[in-house]
Amino acid sequence: MVDHLPFDSPAIRTLEQLLLSLKNPAEPRHFLQLRELLREYGTHFSTSMLRDLYFSVINFCIRKIRYGEKSYANELMSIYQEGIQKGVLFEDGYLSPWTFKNLVKLGIGLKEYDWTETFIADYAPKLPPHMQQDALHFNLADLYYALQDYPRAQIHLRQVEFSDVQYSFGAKLTLTKIYYETGQEEALYSLLSSFKIFLQRKKLITKEVRMPYLNFIRFVHKLSKVRLVELDTLQAEIQETEMLTARSWLLQQLAKER
Repeated sequence: MVDHLPFDSPAIRTLEQLLLSLKNPAEPRHFLQLRELLREYGTHFSTSMLRDLYFSVINFCIRKIRYGEKSYANELMSIYQEGIQKGVLFEDGYLSPWTFKNLVKLGIGLKEYDWTETFIADYAPKLPPHMQQDALHFNLADLYYALQDYPRAQIHLRQVEFSDVQYSFGAKLTLTKIYYETGQEEALYSLLSSFKIFLQRKKLITKEVRMPYLNFIRFVHKLSKVRLVELDTLQAEIQETEMLTARSWLLQQLAKER
């Protein structure tokens, strides 16, 4: 729908603001103008083009958040909700499991727990059929873990059948946190051992995927045995390790040891 449009058409202006936002991320006026244009002139684009625009805006916000600009979290939630309501984040009638997961993480991070629980219940049935149950239980486990309702989190983790390897990694990660936080040492060490073997045997997993989890396992082992005099050394090592998942959680647990 954007082919052969006049240079000053709303669609062209929208694309121009997207390019300016990406080129000048430190200038918020371009992003704010882009958001207004998308709301007002979204109908000037085909569904696929509008979907691409929304994901470009979503990725822009995610990058901002990663660089410490937490104020973009609320804006990101608004964009996701807008895109879902308009139906543009769906493809072939289904919502992506990763969009679903990102929204759950975002809702939890914003402490919108009631909204997140309702979202999971309402939108899990709108995921691809073969992933609905795993997504439902995995994300409910994430929510209940955040609420420190560990028994309910574990009930849902036990029902994840691992339709995707990322669910397997994520479930083991959450279970590790629960065992550590609740002082279940025997269960913790058993899980860390089996998790490590699992990662080492999965030859198709790339180093970029494997190493952050292996480093996490190594640090949980160290954390469980750390002495007061070693805290600063361990903190520095956690902060300086490039390939590491759940870094903030590790640092939080380390702080509790002081």
